[in-house]
Parts: sequence; C-alpha cells; structure tokens
Amino acid sequence: FDSVVVVNNGLLAMYLKFSKPEDARRVFDEMVVRDSITYNTVICGYLNLEMFEESVRIFLENLDRFKPDILTVVSILRACGQLRDLRLAKYVHEYMARAGFVVETTGSNILIDVYAKCGDMIAARDVFKSMGCKDTVSWNSVINGYIQSGDLLEAMKLFKMMMIMEEKADHITYL
Repeated sequence: FDSVVVVNNGLLAMYLKFSKPEDARRVFDEMVVRDSITYNTVICGYLNLEMFEESVRIFLENLDRFKPDILTVVSILRACGQLRDLRLAKYVHEYMARAGFVVETTGSNILIDVYAKCGDMIAARDVFKSMGCKDTVSWNSVINGYIQSGDLLEAMKLFKMMMIMEEKADHITYL
C-alpha cells in the first residue's frame, strides 16, 4: 500500500499545483489508504487555491482519521484568518495545546494575525504577552491588528513600547 499512497499523493500534488481541485478530490475520495502527507497535500493545496472552506472541511471531516502536525494546524489557522472564523481559530488553538504542540515565535505570530483578522484583539494580545521571544513580525502583527480594529491609541502605545524595547522596526512597521 505504501507505493500506492506515494503515487496518489504525487497525483494530488500535481492536480492541485495545476489548479485541478476536482481531479484532486476524485483521487482523494478514491484513496483506500491515506497518510498525513495526503491530508497536508490536500489541505495546503486547497489553501493555495484560496479554497479556504474546503481546506477546513477536509480537516474537520478527517480529524479522527489522522493526527494533524504543525503544518496542518498552521495551514488551518491561515484558513481561519481568511474566513474570519474566530470559533474555529480558538478550537485549533486549543487543539494545539491539547496535542502538546510547542508554539514558537512563528506559530505565535500566526495566532496573533488570525485573532486580529477575526477581530479578537484580547486573544491576540494574550498570545503576544505570553511570547517568550518576540520578533519584528510579532510586534507588526499586534500593532496592525489594533490599527485594523480602529484602536490607533493602543497601536501607538505598542509602537512606542517597541522602540523602548529596541526592537528593530521594518518597512511593514511604518506602513
């Protein structure tokens, strides 16, 4: 079965790369054996094609059939941000904690961005505050979130704090 899964995963990747999601779905549905590569290929492929709802559907419908890895959850979090689905974002964040994922700087930055896009600046700020190591992207994400939510005063406070902490601003910070 291993070689069949590898071939089918290759077909999935090819169909999705060439924007043939219907053909990819047909292969996926016909697969008797699937592995984490299968699910990540389909979820990420749909995400790249901006088929966010379908990415989420594949994830939710198959949670009992595979163990999502960090690529899976990061991809689904990105879909949550695009869909502005706060409930699902919180569910995935809780799943990450239950599954024992170590959320490093990049993962935290994604969570900040997703929560901000979903309009939950309290959750975004909580993630930001909990970070042991913040980088420029972390600061930019939370500052931009406050700007997008219309809280310019809080955005300016954070920008000043960023300067006090001697974090290097980049061209994104000044936009």
